[in-house]
Amino acid sequence: KSAKIEQIVENNIKTRRGWKPLVVGEDVDRYVVTPSRIIRINVAGINYKSQEVFEKRKILIRKTGVGIKAAIDESGALTNQVVFHYRLDPKQKAPSFLLDYFLGVLCSRVLLAHHLKRFGENEWRSHPYITQRIISELPIPDLKEGAWQWRQARAIAEAAARRRKRSAPHVPDDLMVDCLVAGLYGLSERDCGWVLKVLDSAQALEPIRSLRVNDPHSLRPIKV
Repeated sequence: KSAKIEQIVENNIKTRRGWKPLVVGEDVDRYVVTPSRIIRINVAGINYKSQEVFEKRKILIRKTGVGIKAAIDESGALTNQVVFHYRLDPKQKAPSFLLDYFLGVLCSRVLLAHHLKRFGENEWRSHPYITQRIISELPIPDLKEGAWQWRQARAIAEAAARRRKRSAPHVPDDLMVDCLVAGLYGLSERDCGWVLKVLDSAQALEPIRSLRVNDPHSLRPIKV
């Protein structure tokens, strides 16, 4: 009864001395992440991760929810346990566009259709979520400099970078990423039709409904 109760997380985005922005799962959407809370730091007894973990440019992936929600974060905001971090290994020589390439593939309708069919998320589930194992098994092609996939990945990265600069979905930019990803996987126009049918079959799920495409011919493979 003599214990002192302190609240170290607040629904407030105004930073204060001794506090940091905090990203929770619902803050991570396709291409966009916006901290909705702040957290008090340096509280005795709390085992915080090193601030260096959060300061690096990284992809954040939301664990809970339907589909795949990912965004690149450069804010240095802290995260809670339902947000996964993926950053480039400093020991590996990786192209500067690699994170944007990964982001474009992760957020594409093409990969979403694969994910929905493989893991049965095209129907309602009470607690849908993805795991690190599922993420590691997603079929994102490796790159070899000089190969056509390298050029294709760079084009995907550039398109994804344009898309993530927009806080609201912009259909032409969004679909350009999808078309380039379809080209990366070597899909045909018939395959692209299958992607859209998978999304249509899951339209009862709110996060998927917003990704429906009115013109089926707008999703077509593009190779550079």
